[in-house]
Amino acid sequence: MSRLFLFAIGGTGARVVKSLTYLLASGVKLRNTTQVVPILMDPHAENKDLKRTKEILNYYQNVRSSLQNPPAAGLFGTDIQTLKRQLPSAAISDSFQYELKGVSDEKYGNYIGYDSLDEANEALAGLLFSREQLDTKMDIGFVGNPNIGSVVLNQFRESEEFKAFVSSYKKEDKVFIVSSIFGGTGASGFPLILKNIRGYGGSDAKDVREARIGAVSVQPYFDVYSAGAQDKAIDNATFISKTKAALGYYQNSLSNKEYPKLNALYYIAESYRSPNEYDPGAGGQQNDAHYVEMISALSIVDFCEHTSEMECTVRDGQIIARNPRYAEFGLNTSNSRLNFTDFVDRSRQVFAQPLTKLAILSQYLKTASNGIAFWVVTVLPGQVRKLRKLVLILSKRSSTGICTISMKTSGRGYRK
Repeated sequence: MSRLFLFAIGGTGARVVKSLTYLLASGVKLRNTTQVVPILMDPHAENKDLKRTKEILNYYQNVRSSLQNPPAAGLFGTDIQTLKRQLPSAAISDSFQYELKGVSDEKYGNYIGYDSLDEANEALAGLLFSREQLDTKMDIGFVGNPNIGSVVLNQFRESEEFKAFVSSYKKEDKVFIVSSIFGGTGASGFPLILKNIRGYGGSDAKDVREARIGAVSVQPYFDVYSAGAQDKAIDNATFISKTKAALGYYQNSLSNKEYPKLNALYYIAESYRSPNEYDPGAGGQQNDAHYVEMISALSIVDFCEHTSEMECTVRDGQIIARNPRYAEFGLNTSNSRLNFTDFVDRSRQVFAQPLTKLAILSQYLKTASNGIAFWVVTVLPGQVRKLRKLVLILSKRSSTGICTISMKTSGRGYRK
């Protein structure tokens, strides 16, 4: 059994896992993988995107568990389980979320004991952190401050969840890390997770230290706007400078040519950044779905496809990745509205047919209770026969047998 331990950091991490869950529900296959173990990391417990992702993961589990013989391929064909299920004896909750300690209704200054520091250390902390940062309430996240996140998230190394991860990890398993690069939580969490895995020093260290590790670094793909706020904790103007600084650090520390730490690193960004209403956290932060998140999920699919080619070795006492894989994503066009044909063949072949089937099944389930199911869907040339077969199956299962579908195929007009 080869498992994928999926660390998703911050709001973007949660949204990418949500997209991946939809892809897996539609039947997209993760090669060389029998089970996915998501670990969501976000101090903002009330983040609506985080809550929504956890709900979807639970729904996915419920669907699979309700089947008499859960499939190994096709719809809901990939097993998704919590970290607790990997090591039932671990003293952790049976949840997809890792809950940070000491951040609930807590200011950062209190977390580091700022008021109890001696004069010299207080002066040093004053140089490293502004008054606004010291007064940041961390239960809404790190509000675009990776210097805060790097301190708080480092507790993961001593957590029961990390101990459960290293105790259950096997040589055939693999790790993938999802994070954004232009915020606070993701930008700080990604290097820390990688450092803790590669630097693990326990008695069972070898398999964990030499794990095959991939990551996707999500660069700016949305902006925030506000009609009233002037002094905003999160500012679009800093997104690019933060991205450049983080990329420089990644190049020197994570993907250094002499000592590369990652087996695969994927980059994704969007030049047209969609506007989101400004919300540093108090409003719950629920963003609309974005195609960049689905593409980021596709990097996980690509990573799993190539893990059999990945390995690590030791050089000068350091674990390094042999022949690391670096990839960017591109489209066929620059259209503002995308359809399947805007994706290159290799990408489209992964998800076009599974998502089409899932969309048809979803519409059927929504309308079949009325006795009549009618949809209009757009499909790719060459797929009409396969979809007509699916519709025939669904129509036979309908309570009335009435099932009509109009299929519009690119370049071939309508077919009935």
